[in-house]
Amino acid sequence: MQEHATTEITNAADRFDFFGSLVNDLFCPMACERNAAFSGDFNATVLTQQLGDVGFSAVKSSPLDVYRRRADIARASDASYLVKVQVEGESMVQQMGREAHLTPGDFTLCQSSEPYELHFKDEYTQVVLSIPQSLLEECVQQPSQHLGVRMDASVGANGLFSQFVTSIAGQLDTMDGVLAQRL
Repeated sequence: MQEHATTEITNAADRFDFFGSLVNDLFCPMACERNAAFSGDFNATVLTQQLGDVGFSAVKSSPLDVYRRRADIARASDASYLVKVQVEGESMVQQMGREAHLTPGDFTLCQSSEPYELHFKDEYTQVVLSIPQSLLEECVQQPSQHLGVRMDASVGANGLFSQFVTSIAGQLDTMDGVLAQRL
């Protein structure tokens, strides 16, 4: 099932709160806070699609800070890994005492059952794959060692992976469910 949402459907004063509710409903409980240095109107779009067991999302928004705290984790039951691919702009991702500064093409891994922070000082686009914990642990040995670590797009196959994910994100709204699941 595919969902597409934009803050343009509501008035400017309510857009940030609308976005916060939207990401809590679509993803998992978290706190979105306005970036103190940003004073313009907040805008965002979110596109999500479930591809079999894997959730696929593209998020574009004005600057903000996101916090997934222990209290948020206690309100959710499904543990998953989140592969965060930076498409446009930059971000700072913090988890497990590690900090990843992501530029376009880079990605990192977060675990939804542990606290993390996301900081976007400018407008950005990020693609997020949500993979059930048990599924990723079948494919990757000790994924926890990669939490909050920058996977540099210029190293090894990292760039190929991020290009593949970004390419799929660009086609999500036109891709049929069968093709999407095969990919």
